[in-house]
Amino acid sequence: MITPSHRRAEHRRWWTLAAVAAGLFMIMLDNTVVNVALSTIQRTLDLKISELEWIVAGYALTFGALMLTGGKLADLYGRRLVFVTGLGIFTVSSLACGLAVSAGQLISARVVQGAGAALMNPATLSIITVAFPPRERGRAIGIWVGISALALAIGPPLGGLITEHIAWSWIFFINIPIGAVAIAGAFAFIDESRDTSHEQSPDLPGLFTSALALFALTYGLIEANSYGWGSARILGSFSVAAIAFVVFVALEKHQRLPMLDFALFRDRTFAGANAVLLIERARDVWRLLLCVALCPAGDGIYTVGGRSLVSSHDDPDHRARAARRAHSRSDWRATPGRGWPAARHRRAPALLALDA
Repeated sequence: MITPSHRRAEHRRWWTLAAVAAGLFMIMLDNTVVNVALSTIQRTLDLKISELEWIVAGYALTFGALMLTGGKLADLYGRRLVFVTGLGIFTVSSLACGLAVSAGQLISARVVQGAGAALMNPATLSIITVAFPPRERGRAIGIWVGISALALAIGPPLGGLITEHIAWSWIFFINIPIGAVAIAGAFAFIDESRDTSHEQSPDLPGLFTSALALFALTYGLIEANSYGWGSARILGSFSVAAIAFVVFVALEKHQRLPMLDFALFRDRTFAGANAVLLIERARDVWRLLLCVALCPAGDGIYTVGGRSLVSSHDDPDHRARAARRAHSRSDWRATPGRGWPAARHRRAPALLALDA
C-alpha cells in the first residue's frame, strides 16, 4: 500500500531530478549556444580569430581539466553543496560574460564558467544515484541523458535566434534565471549526501596530478591545429599529460584513500560501461580532430551548409601559425586540389562557424 509519505517522497525525487536537470541543461547548452554568435561577438568587441578560439577553448579547457576534481569534492564535502557552488559560479560568470567589453574579460569569464560546470556535472549524476532506488534509477538516468542531448541540439538554433533578434550577450544572460531557479530547487528538494562508505580525506596529490594531466591533454588537443601536431609546444603538452597521468596512477595505487579506486575496474559491468563511454567520446574527439585536419591553411572564406567560415588569411596571427602548421604536416595536409575530397571542393569543416 502506498502511503501519503511514500507518495511525497516519490514526488520529491522527481523534483530533485528537475533541479539537477536545470543545472545540467545550462552546462550542455553552453557547449553549443556560443558558437553561432562568435562572428557577432567578433564585430562588437573587435576580436582576433585567436581570441574567438579561446572563447570556446577556455570553457572546454577548465571543464575538462577539473571534472575529476569536481567529483571528488562532491563526495568529500557534500554533493548538494558542490552542485550549488558550481551553479553559483556558473551563473555569476554568465553575468560577467554578458557584461564583458573586451576579449580578456570574456575569455576569463568563460574559463570561470568551465570551472563551475566541472563542479556541477559530476555531482548531478551522484545526486540522482542517491535519490532514486535501483528500480527507478535507469529511467532517471535516461532522462538525465535526454536533457543533455536536448540542450546540445537546441543550442545552435537558440543561439542564432537570440543573437539575431535580441543581442549576443543574452546567450549568457539566459543562464541567470535558470541558475536562480535551479539553486532554489536544489535547496528545496535535494537532500545533502556524501560518500560515507569509508573515511574521507582530501587526496591533494591526486587532485593536482589529475587536473594537470587533463589540463595538458585538453590544451594539446585544442591548440594542435594552431601550432602543429609536431611542434615543441604540443609535444611538450602531451608529454606533460602522459607524465602527470603516470604519476597519478602510481600515487592512487599507493594512497590509503585514493580519489579514484582502480579496484573498481575489476568489476566487468563497471569496466564495460566505461569502455563503451570511452569509445563514444573517442569517436566524438576523432570527429573534431578530423574537422581540424580538413581545415585548409590557405586563403579565402570557406562554407559549410551555407554558413561562412573565416579563413586564416583574415588574421595575422593565424597566417603565421598556418605556415607553421603547413610545414609540420606537409606530407598529409588537406589543401585545395589534393588530399581529402572535402578540401578539394573547398568546402571544409571548421571549428568556428561564423554568420558573417
